[in-house]
Amino acid sequence: MKKTMSIMLLLITISAVWCQNGTPTVPMTQISVPGNRVMDFVIISNYIYIANDDFLNKYNLTSKEIIWSQPFPDFYGNGNGQGMFKTLDNCLVITYDGIVKKMSAEDDILWQITLPGRVALSYDQPRNRIVCYSWGGLLTVLNLDNGQTLLQKQMPFEGLVGSGYHNAVAISESEFILSDNTIYGINWNTAVMVSKVLVINGVVNVFWQHSMPDLTTCNLKLLGGNRFYVSAFDVQPDNNAKVFFFEDNGNTYAITDSIDAGGPNVSTFLEYSLPIGQNVLTVGMNLFGDNGDNGRQAVFSIYNSQGELRTSQTNSLTDFTTYQGLAENSGHIYTVLMTRTYIGGPRTFYLTELSDVYNSAVGNDDLDTPTPQLNLVCYPTPTRVGNNVNVRFETKSRDITTIDVYNIKGQKVRTIVNSNLSVGQHQLIWNGHTDAGKPVSSGMYFFRMKSGNFTATRKIILMK
Repeated sequence: MKKTMSIMLLLITISAVWCQNGTPTVPMTQISVPGNRVMDFVIISNYIYIANDDFLNKYNLTSKEIIWSQPFPDFYGNGNGQGMFKTLDNCLVITYDGIVKKMSAEDDILWQITLPGRVALSYDQPRNRIVCYSWGGLLTVLNLDNGQTLLQKQMPFEGLVGSGYHNAVAISESEFILSDNTIYGINWNTAVMVSKVLVINGVVNVFWQHSMPDLTTCNLKLLGGNRFYVSAFDVQPDNNAKVFFFEDNGNTYAITDSIDAGGPNVSTFLEYSLPIGQNVLTVGMNLFGDNGDNGRQAVFSIYNSQGELRTSQTNSLTDFTTYQGLAENSGHIYTVLMTRTYIGGPRTFYLTELSDVYNSAVGNDDLDTPTPQLNLVCYPTPTRVGNNVNVRFETKSRDITTIDVYNIKGQKVRTIVNSNLSVGQHQLIWNGHTDAGKPVSSGMYFFRMKSGNFTATRKIILMK
């Protein structure tokens, strides 16, 4: 084994900056992690939340000091973004021991429910819902505002493994993509199964299924539109990570690309992945030798949606390092570096910012790739108060479509569409009245449309 670099001074300093071979700087600050591991990691405003099987820890992002550390009654049991997430209104949703709760940044519990068994979570942001999928295949959908159960149905799958590696995401009001750890055959072989289901009127209809033998520890995340990816590990050798990019085409599917994260004489263990736009960010460690006995090297990689590597950054602060957790906050990318000087040795943790690495690789994406837009036309404009306004629009998915009308103060005056529409062109008329049936006054009005991951905004002027 190579000699451990001289790090005793770094271990006692408050912070450090890593820069190697001209790569972007990676600021690091040493932190204490009760529970000695990072399984889930979320940053909300100026607060950091780190969860492991023993504790939920809250930190101040500026000072990096622990605000509080709360033990779980039993154990956490999740990871890779499956156990907690931040909402658009900067709240935390977390699950443990079958409990799901929503907390404010001030630690107020806004609501809390208990489900029959442990679950993995996903944020159905377009429909303001939480999708919960249990270790035994029970699918539950909750209202994000109040925790009300909107749907609950057992999936009719055989061979499900009772573990935390079951995920579900919503792609429309009643359609879901699921990934499950399964076993099959007389030798109890392991496989990952990916399914698309429709749940309507209490009936589960399976559109399609795809089984991937000799893989385990699956995780499923949406990329946007009809695309998603599934990460998993090879059963042999050494849990090497793989990522498969899927395209849902209604009653069929396609695997468009894949990633084999390892290389010659090295396996890559994936700790966490995070989709941002059309890129997939991953953190974990490269393993050298059998099970990493000859060294473990923290690695941060960025792939595009075609599975092409855009950049990869490694950290060899000691002979045994790994990145755990991945979070985005106000355009900054963070992870936690864990270091040891030998296998089984004491662990040291550093809050690590990877923003420079990320921006160097994808900084021009926003210039090159426009935000998906919808065709929305409102006419005539200008027109007089009391005249009808024609609204012509296009939907590109089967998601709920909403069109709201706002005045110049940003106040919503009317919802003219809030329904599940067929894909294609639609037209309607706004009569210039509010939801209460009162005529609006003259001025500028904005029509804001949302359908799945697509948005559009148009303005009109009403004259006296």
